Amino acid sequence: AMLDQHQIDRGTLRLQIEADLAWRKLIGNQIRANVTITDEAIDEAIQNIEANKGKPEHLISEIFIAIGADKSVSEARDIAQRLRQQIVTGANFSELARSFSQSASAAVGGNLGWVRNDQLDQALVDAITAMKPGDLSQPVQGIDGFYILALRNSRISEGLPTPNLSF
Repeated sequence: AMLDQHQIDRGTLRLQIEADLAWRKLIGNQIRANVTITDEAIDEAIQNIEANKGKPEHLISEIFIAIGADKSVSEARDIAQRLRQQIVTGANFSELARSFSQSASAAVGGNLGWVRNDQLDQALVDAITAMKPGDLSQPVQGIDGFYILALRNSRISEGLPTPNLSF
């Protein structure tokens, strides 16, 4: 009924889904062929998780507008401000991130997942620490552009879970 309502041909939708799945499989195979995870990398990741136990983590989504040869600081700021206003008036954050964000997170609707303060620029940390879950930031200028941040949740890192060895 939804396809008919929006006048979308079922065959076209099927072809688009098949093409998307084939593209994902191709990219996944190419990436897996070039990735090697060493024991040292695993040990380093475990040490990093344990070292950050008890520190705050934030579930964040972002929209990033780059400053560059094609966009001045004021142009990037204006675009970020207009996008923020659209979100405030009801536009979907994830859809705007997919369409306009110039970050790798755009592919997943701007979702950065759980991040710690030491993983972010200081300007972003300052903005996030002033927010509470559910808040949307004003455009924040980073080194290379403007960020609109949505703080979805916050927590204190618990480190690695304790293994349950009872049988």
